[in-house]
Amino acid sequence: MHASQTKSSYVSRRFRPFNCTYKAHHNEEVTIEMLQVEFEKFKQLETTTEQLEFVKYRKTLSCWSSSKL
Repeated sequence: MHASQTKSSYVSRRFRPFNCTYKAHHNEEVTIEMLQVEFEKFKQLETTTEQLEFVKYRKTLSCWSSSKL
């Protein structure tokens, strides 16, 4: 089995479109303050679904940070 490869490619496909235009689950605009709060929470999560959410926020924060430099 190649579970790690499958997970990796899933993450890549799933989150590639987010870039700098992340929308929350309810389609409201997300502020950097909201992302920072969630980022702190997600650093402590352990389940696969929560890790995928963490990847999404991490990429968003990274994108936001680099765009403000």
